[in-house]
Amino acid sequence: MPHRISLQVRNLFSFFAYSAKTRLVYAMAALLVISGSVIYWRAQANSTAQTLPFTQNWATIAQITANDDWSSVAGIEGFLGDRTASGTTTDIDPQTVLDPLTTIDVIANQTNPNTNTTGGVAEFHTTSQAMPANADPTIALQGSGTADHPNIILYLNTVGQMNINVAYNLRDIDCAADNAVQPVALQYRIGNSGNFINLSGGFVADATTGPSLCTLVTPISVMLPAATNDQPVVQVRIITSNANGSDEWVGIDDINVTGVSIPVVTITAQDSSAAEAGSDTGTFRITRTGATTSALTVNYSISGSAINGTDYTPSLTGSVNIPISASFIDIAITPFDDMFVEGPETATLTLTDTADYNLGATISADVNIADNDTPPTVSINAQDATASEPGADTGTFRITRGGPTVSALNVAYTIGGSASNGTDYMPMLTGTVTIPINASFVDITITPTDDMTVEGSETVILTVTDTMDYDLGMPTSATVTITDNDLPPTVSINDVSKAEGDSGDTIFTFTVTATAAPCCGSDGFFLLVNTMDGTATTANNDYVALVNQFVTISPGNTTATFDVIVKGDTTIEPDETFKVILEDATSFLTSRNSQSLQPLQQQLSEFTILDGEGLGTILNDDITLIHDIQGSVETPNFVGQSRTIRGIVVGDFQGPSGTGLQGFFVQEENTDADANVVTSEGIFVVDGNTPAVGVNVGDQVTVTGTVANTNGLTQMTSPTVVVNNSGNVLPTITNVLLPVTTSAAVDFEPFEGMLVRFTNQTLFVTDNDDLGAFGELSLSSGSALYIPTNAIDPNDNPASGNTITGNTNVAAVTAQQTANNKNRIILDDGKGGSNPSPLPFIGAGTNATVRRGDSVANLTGIMSFGFSNYRI
Repeated sequence: MPHRISLQVRNLFSFFAYSAKTRLVYAMAALLVISGSVIYWRAQANSTAQTLPFTQNWATIAQITANDDWSSVAGIEGFLGDRTASGTTTDIDPQTVLDPLTTIDVIANQTNPNTNTTGGVAEFHTTSQAMPANADPTIALQGSGTADHPNIILYLNTVGQMNINVAYNLRDIDCAADNAVQPVALQYRIGNSGNFINLSGGFVADATTGPSLCTLVTPISVMLPAATNDQPVVQVRIITSNANGSDEWVGIDDINVTGVSIPVVTITAQDSSAAEAGSDTGTFRITRTGATTSALTVNYSISGSAINGTDYTPSLTGSVNIPISASFIDIAITPFDDMFVEGPETATLTLTDTADYNLGATISADVNIADNDTPPTVSINAQDATASEPGADTGTFRITRGGPTVSALNVAYTIGGSASNGTDYMPMLTGTVTIPINASFVDITITPTDDMTVEGSETVILTVTDTMDYDLGMPTSATVTITDNDLPPTVSINDVSKAEGDSGDTIFTFTVTATAAPCCGSDGFFLLVNTMDGTATTANNDYVALVNQFVTISPGNTTATFDVIVKGDTTIEPDETFKVILEDATSFLTSRNSQSLQPLQQQLSEFTILDGEGLGTILNDDITLIHDIQGSVETPNFVGQSRTIRGIVVGDFQGPSGTGLQGFFVQEENTDADANVVTSEGIFVVDGNTPAVGVNVGDQVTVTGTVANTNGLTQMTSPTVVVNNSGNVLPTITNVLLPVTTSAAVDFEPFEGMLVRFTNQTLFVTDNDDLGAFGELSLSSGSALYIPTNAIDPNDNPASGNTITGNTNVAAVTAQQTANNKNRIILDDGKGGSNPSPLPFIGAGTNATVRRGDSVANLTGIMSFGFSNYRI
């Protein structure tokens, strides 16, 4: 086990054997190594995979002339086998070394194996006195130093080859004593990567054992596994180990790798036509190339429309042997002359691959078998052409054949019509039916599904299709009609109300609703929509007309929508309306290009129009809300400015003094009222003695006028009045109470102009002095009021209880007067002027009058303000 010096330095040991020029080169290399600069000799190799047969006996000694240079040796490389990272590992079975070893190695131009103790791979080519019997050149392996597992690899190309045999001689060329047990293993791998696999048949436990030292030859011959057949790259590795003792050189000589060409197998139809009549046979021929020195088993698959062993004989097994000395074999098939109408049939054989052969260009062949039986004639008719949902009234098709009935006959058909297979009727038809043996016909019965879908009458159409088993007769198609028992759904349209906006477009979206979705399989409900002018007109640019627009409720849906464009403006006008009219459009379709009406080709569902008129209401929105004018303080907003309001007339007091108040009260609708409790929703409209527009309680009006605050009452003067509609529900009455909490000015101001009620409260007449003069009564809660001094002496001293002269009790009088003021409201006859006749608030036909202490419950009216007092 001599120590192996580095790969680079070991080359210096033999530089004296070369010319002076060569020695100079090696000497320079030595100096570089010694000085610490390492020169690496460039390893060269030729690892091209070699085709078979492949031989190498090293007779040409010029193949290796420089260390680590295999470039002139085709298909072989040597490797140092420096597997251990540090140190030297000895006595390892090379069969356990399976990983790749990559350091290329060869010591060139060696002459004496007894003196070369470097180890690795070496080339010996000169006869020496030490080895007179080993003049035959060879390469050799020795484990020593860092050469843990020196080896050579053969690169082979086995494409088209099988039965790969690797043969070589192991030579003991070290003529010294038997100093070591030198094992040699044989390994392989497929491709250029991965671990190697041992071949136990190629293992030699000691290739240098006595007694024939220096002449010992161990021949090796191993057949590679079948997996190495037909491969572009197979690597074969011969490897030894660093053995205990003084390692010996083992030559690898007389390498010979052979193979056998893989047969190429093809198939043809030597006789591709066979027939039942006269037992006319057909013949397949399977042919191989290459050697015929052994039999060859060829596998094949069987297919085609003909049934193996039934339509022809013999029953094929899927494999056949080509005998020794034969390059082909024939397979003959003989059709059975049966009585079945089969039409032309085909027997197909397709070669399948194995490791014993390759497939050629033609791997499949057909033999056609002609039938000699006359096909029957098949037709169809509707035995019962009418079916219906109620009572499960069935319909029946009958498929009939003419000719022999000795065998069953499969008949194919297509399914059509407007009815859905498996949904509108049962059972679900498959498209095929069998006429049994000895029968000339078969019936197909369908039972309608009694569903809740409106479908109208539907059809089931069966059409017989042609096959090789029969000819078509007449008729080939039949129809069964299914009667529906469901009423069609109804369709309605909604109404739409929206504010118009001040400019631009406002979209009115109408919804068309059906009571049920269109029937499955249809294209839906088709409707025609047109608009019609009402108070809103297209001439005034109130909206954009729709002319013959189509709307479709598609299958699976019950609604569809369409839009009408409304034009915004700032014109003060009442709410306006237009109509949209629905028509049944199932007989027409709109062409998108020409917008003309054309016949409709789609499959439609039935429906009826229940409500075909939708109303579009354009709400005039150029309005200021009343509570925005009233504001949260006594003085209103926008005084002196023109504003437009819209609301409900809650008090009609039109007419001159003596008959009215020259105006009327308007209150915001509930939906437009705000949530602020200190802003009034009512206002008084002053329209003079002879109003241009008469109004009534319950009218919705739009009023444009100037905001004023006259004598503490918020008003609209110089008005323009439009009655939008009449008979509206009045705004919700607001509940009020006496006495007020703070003051009448604070507590009643938020209800100015609004409809109010003293709910669940009885009010008493406190003062009737102005009844005859102005038609007014002063009311209070609890009882009639008295002046404070009626019960309180301002000169009393409440502290002592004594009556003295002075005004020490004035505060009590003042407090009582303040309480009286909080508990007072004026009931006004709403006529203005003076000396009303007849007197108000007195029943007809009586001369009685209203007296102090009379009462009224749940007083309801309009909260107003005038002559410094709040009044109803």
